[in-house]
Amino acid sequence: MAAAPTQIPFELRIAPDFSRAAFEAAPSNQEALSAIESVAPWPNRALALAGPRGTGKTHLGHIWISAQTGKSTAARNRLALSDLDDLNGHAVWMDNADKVDEQVLFGLINMALLERLTSLLLTSRALPSDWNVKIPDLRSRLNALTVARIDPPEDALLRRIYVNLLAERGRQPDGAVIDYLVNYGERSAAAAQKTAAALDVMAASKKSKITKALARIYFESQGELF
Repeated sequence: MAAAPTQIPFELRIAPDFSRAAFEAAPSNQEALSAIESVAPWPNRALALAGPRGTGKTHLGHIWISAQTGKSTAARNRLALSDLDDLNGHAVWMDNADKVDEQVLFGLINMALLERLTSLLLTSRALPSDWNVKIPDLRSRLNALTVARIDPPEDALLRRIYVNLLAERGRQPDGAVIDYLVNYGERSAAAAQKTAAALDVMAASKKSKITKALARIYFESQGELF
């Protein structure tokens, strides 16, 4: 007798919406949002945006870069020193800025100071003061940067994060399920991303909806219920 075919679940996600309308404003990200939307120039034309993974730094970077009226560039992490002259007169956003070559990062900050860039946005998980750099003058520049922080999400924001993450996967669990995820899951946006992806795959494999029972199975497998 032939074995029954095994269903292999796969992730089907809607492309993320990085528009301003899709950004979930909350007290935990208000400082960063206000800095991004400020009409006044940043001190020394540079801003560092820092917060845990999954808290909206990339989304804010897209909002900022799309709002620039002149030349703008979302720069690559592998940017070389020879590329910097091409950025004259641009607004530049560098994501994961703590991973950028030190000479390149030093050059970008100096270009902002000298107003060769209209503005410079650096985003990362860690505060600039904690970046591992060896160039003394770069350390001084980083310590002098204006910093806007994003804090871990509060309950209301975490609920909206779960709703949006699951909606991206075509899932619309009821409010009781969302409350369960908020109350019993690890309290971070990054953990919510991991949980939403796992629950989507589990539900697809069982051809079921996402329920509290399914969430409990997942949390128990991760050692998150005692």
